[in-house]
This record gives sequence, structure tokens and C-alpha cells, in this order.
Amino acid sequence: MINKDELITRRHLGFLLIALGMLLVIASLVTDALGIGNGAGIGWKQILEAVIGVLIAVGGEWWGCKTRKKQIKHKGYERKE
Repeated sequence: MINKDELITRRHLGFLLIALGMLLVIASLVTDALGIGNGAGIGWKQILEAVIGVLIAVGGEWWGCKTRKKQIKHKGYERKE
């Protein structure tokens, strides 16, 4: 059985992961504009950081959807696609 407090915490964790991933993507792409990077364009480290950020955001979305599906099953509703 799913605890309501745990469900809210898991949903918030999903949103936090999405925000963190998107922040990582944005930070990796504007590094040169902020003067932190080497200024020679987007390098492989920035691309890798952006890909990791996207993966974290997708993981957060999956975590949120997984939590929502459990909530729907718990209440006895069926999700129509």
C-alpha cells in the first residue's frame, strides 16, 4: 500500500530532478557566454554535461509518471490513453 506522504515526496523528487537536469543543460550551454569555458565553441565536455542533464530530467519525468501510475492504481482508477 502506498503512503500518501511518501507519494508526495516522490512526486516532488521527480520535479526536483527535472529542474536539476534542465538547469544542468542550460548551465552547460551558456558556459562560454559567461566566460567560464574556453570560448572555442561547445566542446565535448559541455555536450556530455548537457546529455547528462537531459538524462536526469528524463529520469525525473519517469519517476513522476511512475508515481502517478501507482497513485491511480491505488485509487482503483484506470488510466485511459
